[in-house]
Amino acid sequence: MIATGSTFYATYRDIRDALLSSKQRISKEFLFDFLSCRGVLISGSSSREDLIETLASLTHGYSDFEEIYNQLEVVPRPERTTSRAIETSVDSTKLQAAVEAIRTARRDHHEAINLIVAEGGATKIKVEYTELDHGKTLLRQRRAKEAEVEVYKVGKQIRLRYPANERLENIVDSLIESIQKNEKDPIKQEVVDLSSFDKERRTLFFKSLITSLNGYEFADVIKVAVDNEIDAVEFSEETDFSEDDSEDEQAASDDTADVAELRAEVAAGVKSFLKSAALDGTGVLHSKELQQFLESGFFISRVIWQSTQNAKNGFKVEIEAMLENPSKGTGFRYSVKGYYPCKKDGSHALTRRQASDVVKKPVLAAVEDAAMKAFRELSVVQAPDDDGGSS
Repeated sequence: MIATGSTFYATYRDIRDALLSSKQRISKEFLFDFLSCRGVLISGSSSREDLIETLASLTHGYSDFEEIYNQLEVVPRPERTTSRAIETSVDSTKLQAAVEAIRTARRDHHEAINLIVAEGGATKIKVEYTELDHGKTLLRQRRAKEAEVEVYKVGKQIRLRYPANERLENIVDSLIESIQKNEKDPIKQEVVDLSSFDKERRTLFFKSLITSLNGYEFADVIKVAVDNEIDAVEFSEETDFSEDDSEDEQAASDDTADVAELRAEVAAGVKSFLKSAALDGTGVLHSKELQQFLESGFFISRVIWQSTQNAKNGFKVEIEAMLENPSKGTGFRYSVKGYYPCKKDGSHALTRRQASDVVKKPVLAAVEDAAMKAFRELSVVQAPDDDGGSS
């Protein structure tokens, strides 16, 4: 269980602010029903604000707070996924020991971390925690969340799949460190990291990824984001911008100040140039506009595409892959945005539906395999102009 470690009682203002800030969540029907169930009769012509004022002024018990809190609950948007592979052998006993070590080391984080081994052999580490958002009203600041680290074998490697956020990254780091303590040799990790890739190879990575999903046929790209990889403007150590400046030795200190100001202006000018862009539509991958961006020194950093399942009446799935930090080439993330079922006539539904685990898991595995394959192949290929031409 998660230790809450605090006692909180919502005041009139807490309830009022929370309900007023959730106009799209709290309906007048709920407010009327809540008040009538507690013996409070109010005119049907009352405004939403009047209903909230009346509700907030009442004395509430725990069940009342729970009912109000449930109305305030917002279904969070699914997080993108990331993964890494480690070359070692682990069983449930080793994993349980590692989980217990993590639980002890992170006891101040108010988390519940448990190892779950299903009958079919599926293994996962379940993490329950509370997330705070101090930008919200007091009643809406605390949100109970849960996430899973999936552990499964791929060839000679163990793959760890988990939501792409800092908390889970830290937990997976701790998991590997704990396993390492009982290993003689260093555990090798494999992560899709494009930081050593130049712009051309980063683009090639995404093109290879979207067209090589095992069991799925590439259909179309519907969105592409490109970046220009400008992090900062670098200057040489020399302060001279012209011969006139260098000849004026008596005003050296003034020149230094002027040079610093000029550098700031130049840096601001360069940073004002277009650094990123997004293209939406159909056939984006082969569009003239995308080619112009790529020829101008941009590279693909995010792509949303559709692929069709290679099966009778196979569905069409919509997938996203991206770099969280495009300029650095790090933070590879991906997600299944939804799918389009196949209709009786062989065409696909026009409305995208939410993907269940039955649809999502195989697609994620195919994306991971294709991404790792593309990463390995491009890592050993010497790209053109590696000596500084395009990076």
